[in-house]
Amino acid sequence: MSIPRRLWLCAALALAAHAPVHAQGAAFPQKTIKIVSPYAPGGSTDLLTRAAAELVGKKLGQAMIIESRPGAGTLIATRAVKAADADGYTLLLQSNGFVSNLHAFKDPGYAMADFKPVAVLGKSSYVLMISTKGPARDIKEFVDYAKGRNDLSYGTLGRGGRTHILAEEFALRAGFKWQDIPYKGGADGVNAVLGKHIDGYFASVALAHPHAQSSNLRLIGIASEVRSEFLPAVPTFKEAGIPQMTDDLWIALFARSDTPQPLLDTLREAFREVSASEEMKTVRQRIQMSTYTASLSEFETGMKAALVQTIQEFKQHNLPRQ
Repeated sequence: MSIPRRLWLCAALALAAHAPVHAQGAAFPQKTIKIVSPYAPGGSTDLLTRAAAELVGKKLGQAMIIESRPGAGTLIATRAVKAADADGYTLLLQSNGFVSNLHAFKDPGYAMADFKPVAVLGKSSYVLMISTKGPARDIKEFVDYAKGRNDLSYGTLGRGGRTHILAEEFALRAGFKWQDIPYKGGADGVNAVLGKHIDGYFASVALAHPHAQSSNLRLIGIASEVRSEFLPAVPTFKEAGIPQMTDDLWIALFARSDTPQPLLDTLREAFREVSASEEMKTVRQRIQMSTYTASLSEFETGMKAALVQTIQEFKQHNLPRQ
């Protein structure tokens, strides 16, 4: 006796409904995963990301590549990932600018809710460097020297960025004024201090570390809660009586927030295991970055708080939005 046509149809529909879910769970990843970076290749951030991508690619059994798309204050890369499919195959590399750009630009082209963190690859902070040709040897002496002058300047990587806001915060809290000078990259800012073209620059720990013993540059303060393990001789601004001067620098990966949860969980677990490996600890040590130990939930909470702080800082320092 043949099975009624109606039963055949029901069975076929049931199989079709279950097949995609099973295939999705079993097949990911089945093609190359791309990490879109807003930074030029060759720097410490690039080295950190490539090391993590290689190890995670081996763990997942699929290649991971880095696509560099710098420009527009990291907006080009961020917008590109937002426009990509939410299938777990296109990730975004970002740092603190991911949060500050949401207010620095009137139309950034994305919202925080558009993305979910996958992993925090490392964290650091910013160090104020000055020239040894000046009279100051520490934060107090620099503030004493700066007060009453109107010819001091500092380097930034663009108005509204963290180096700009930190320098303005320092001047406000310490009671002096100086003028911002924009540069295209951190190395340009360091060279400007070396050439005495500017009086100060907030560099990342990785960028400042090679100059710790320099006879031409002096590292006088770090904007973190505690001293850096890589620059233990550099005091915090808190130690100098300016506790408001704290600003962590983080490097993280993001996926579209509407990426299916099973795929997001797979990526998060792979990066979590790799981040805890001895190989990645060695890489972070090599580029003077610390391990991020908090949870991704705490990281998201921190980003929301940082956005509120950025809005307050823009108002406080009367910074224009772009």
